[in-house]
Parts: sequence; C-alpha cells; structure tokens
Amino acid sequence: MADVTLGEEIAWLAVRLAGTASPETRIHCPGETGGSPWVRMKVDDPRLAAYFRVMDATLGSWHGNNAYASCAQAVCGVLACTVETDIAPWSSEGGASDNQDTMHAWMLARPDLYQHIGAVKSEAELQPGDIMYMKGHIAIYVGEAMARRKWPATDGNVFEAAFHLGFYPGIDRYDDFTAHPQFGPIDVTRPIARRQNPRFPFPEYEALL
Repeated sequence: MADVTLGEEIAWLAVRLAGTASPETRIHCPGETGGSPWVRMKVDDPRLAAYFRVMDATLGSWHGNNAYASCAQAVCGVLACTVETDIAPWSSEGGASDNQDTMHAWMLARPDLYQHIGAVKSEAELQPGDIMYMKGHIAIYVGEAMARRKWPATDGNVFEAAFHLGFYPGIDRYDDFTAHPQFGPIDVTRPIARRQNPRFPFPEYEALL
C-alpha cells in the first residue's frame, strides 16, 4: 500500500496476520488450555504461520507475554511492528504486554504516540488502526474495506483474539461500537506516531509474512 497512514499500516498488518474472517469459524487453541498465556500453544495451521512468526520475532524475542490465542498479545504484536517495540516486553521487563489493562494505561501515558479518542457513537467516527479497549478485552478496528482486500466476501471489521475462548486472531464483525455485549463500554485510542529511537529495532515484518 503506497502512501498509507500509520493507522492503515496497522490495520493492513492485522488483516494479514488474522487466520480467519467473518463469517468463517475461528481457529481454536486445542485441548483444555485454551488461550492460556502460560502455555503459548501453536497449531499446525498455515493460516496462522505468519502470525506465529511475527509474534516470535517481537514479544517472543523481547521478553514479552507471547500468548498466541489472547487478545492483548495479538494487538501488542501488531503495535510492536508498527508503532513501538518498547510495548512488547512484560511490564516487569519495562513493557506492557501483560494484559489489556496494562496496555491501555501504557498508551494513555504516551500522548505523543497515541491520541485518546474515548467513547464513540458509531463506526463512522473510527479510523483503521484504532485500538478498542474494554474491561476484559482489546481489539483493533480495521474496517470492512481493509478486511476485504484479503477476504473479498467478509463482513468483518475488527481484528481480535480471545483468551477467554482460546481463539487465535481473526477478523470479526462488530455492529455496535459504543459497548461490547460481554465486556461493556468501548474506549478508543488512536496511534498517531511511530516511536523514534526505540529500545529494540523494528522488525522487517514484511519478510515474515
């Protein structure tokens, strides 16, 4: 994509890393472990191969919580490639990949990199790459048009994984952007700048896709 905004770069990477797109069935972490961050289980599925490579090159390499089937870590892996590598480690290692609450607080504390939009009334107020935080969940708005660049028949518009269900990342359909039926009100943060002089060098993620 030529002359893309930072948000569009984030959204397009997220779309390419997703293993499925609505109305497809999501890919589930096998066994009883679900998306446990303590197990970090991979599946032998070519649809997720690029996602695993990117996660291993970012959170996995920089002392982060490399939980593959978990919402915060999937979002963090995308941000580590596009906005800042500093977010990738565990908080005990100087980053914020622990969970969605830690990541949200991290972004709010860095207005030079993230603009806090807050609550929105409709999808029309969102831009591709916006981060959607809820109490218990976090996701990336990509927009239906961006998702259809990879999946022409999809109606999906949001990139998300799901620790509580053990789902690897996919593109799902949201119609209500004021509140999630399970997790409540949605708070939006918009990445606006790429960190200069990051702690870790940005990966050449295109080579991993």
